[in-house]
Amino acid sequence: MRIRADRPASAADRDATYDAILVGTGLGCLAAAIGLAAAGLRPLLLERAALVGGASAWSGGVVWAPANHRMRAKGLADSAGEALEYLRRVSDGRGDAELAAAYVQRLPAILRWLERETELAWMSYPRLPDYFEIPGAKPDGRCLLPQPRVVSAALEAAARRVSELLLVRPSVHFPAQEHAWAGGRGLVGSLWLRVLQDATPYELDTRARALLTEDGSVAGVEVEGPGGRRRLRARHGVLLGTGGFEWNARMTRAAVPAPAPHPQTPVGATGDGQRMAAALGAGLALMDQTIWTPGVCVPGERDGDHPLCRLCFQELSRSHCIVVNRAGRRFADETFFQDLARGWCTFDASTASHPNLPMHLVFDERHRERHGLPASVPVGDYLTRHPSLTALAAANGIDPAGLEATVRRFNADVAHGRDREFGRGEGAYRRAFAGPASGGANPTLGAISEPPFYCMELFPGTSGHRGGVVCDPSARVLDVDGAPIDGLYACGATAAGLVTGGAYLTGTSLGQALVSGMAAAEAIGARSS
Repeated sequence: MRIRADRPASAADRDATYDAILVGTGLGCLAAAIGLAAAGLRPLLLERAALVGGASAWSGGVVWAPANHRMRAKGLADSAGEALEYLRRVSDGRGDAELAAAYVQRLPAILRWLERETELAWMSYPRLPDYFEIPGAKPDGRCLLPQPRVVSAALEAAARRVSELLLVRPSVHFPAQEHAWAGGRGLVGSLWLRVLQDATPYELDTRARALLTEDGSVAGVEVEGPGGRRRLRARHGVLLGTGGFEWNARMTRAAVPAPAPHPQTPVGATGDGQRMAAALGAGLALMDQTIWTPGVCVPGERDGDHPLCRLCFQELSRSHCIVVNRAGRRFADETFFQDLARGWCTFDASTASHPNLPMHLVFDERHRERHGLPASVPVGDYLTRHPSLTALAAANGIDPAGLEATVRRFNADVAHGRDREFGRGEGAYRRAFAGPASGGANPTLGAISEPPFYCMELFPGTSGHRGGVVCDPSARVLDVDGAPIDGLYACGATAAGLVTGGAYLTGTSLGQALVSGMAAAEAIGARSS
């Protein structure tokens, strides 16, 4: 594949009219840019940050893809009908059947197209099952991610010739270790390289402030950047891919149930797209939904001017650890982050408090020897070490008697081979991140008995809010009456997560971004004909 570096939109182009304006550089807008360029159109990419990729680049790069080509190559059976049945059952009646059908039917072809058009090579996520063992679920194969060795080799070679490839945001949650372009960074990097090859113009540090309309149609965007405020025109449409609104405290307080989550996405996710669309009458959905995920907030760690909250959920599936509240009691199956979230969201009106907050991860020396330190946090002021459980509890504001009783009960259950209180690790997904087995049929179980003992506070985090504008299968934004707003499209987290409705499934955020981004490109291309 021939490499050609692009330059950002030049000074002469700064007030030019483009075929389309794509607001954001996450997965959906990048896919749309490639699709539009392939159709002979000239879009402009806008990014409010100095780096590209948004939350997509910080992600693990996993795409939930029923009936994908890698499954077929491995002889794993799947069908669109089974996937739609699964989505219908998990959505809690809040999903959109047409969007779910479009997702399941279109995504496999998009994934193959990306392998042809970019440096992407997909692989199956080994032994990662669907969350819930219900009709339509599959035990393996539906989740894909970039093949780290292949993708990293291609992008490392390209970066030596195209310095702008390094504008892709490095991940704070999945930092480069063996491979520099693994996970979401490799996924975004593969598409960003193709955008550069296509010489698609882009502007960084440029924030969209308002949508422009002419004769009842969206005709452009008012932006603010290094050159001040400007108006940019779009002949055939504007695609909003600005991410979620988890960094907007006012919108979060108004929509998402307490406790206020610590965002685990880049700080630009302030609801720009949702607000601009709502100003034109766009309908909104799922605004109360967020991807609750346990987090680690080490004092002093920052993302620019903002505190950093690192993901910490896979570690909780490993043996010889539990999560307790200030009374020293467990309140959920630690191996499934959604169970923990239901526990920390519990509100006791009689005490006007959340009884399961603050919460702490407690583990022993065998956990450290077998699995290392959670989230790679070093022992210090935040992750503390103690000679006994009593000392640990006293130092961390946990009831000592409650903790001692909890550990005795948990260790007795471990000896019997089953967590009788919360069913820890009972289910294929709940054992998926267990690591080396502690013995017995359930590798997530292990007694907490070997000193020293360790303690670290966990925080309610969010990997992104799921609420956003309502769209049809062509990614057209719909108004509050269900009619399309002419010329306006949305993708990724700017659009409501109606494929899964009241549930979140790993890989569906990136999958929806790809499907909606490509749908928008097709619809904009049709408008240009």
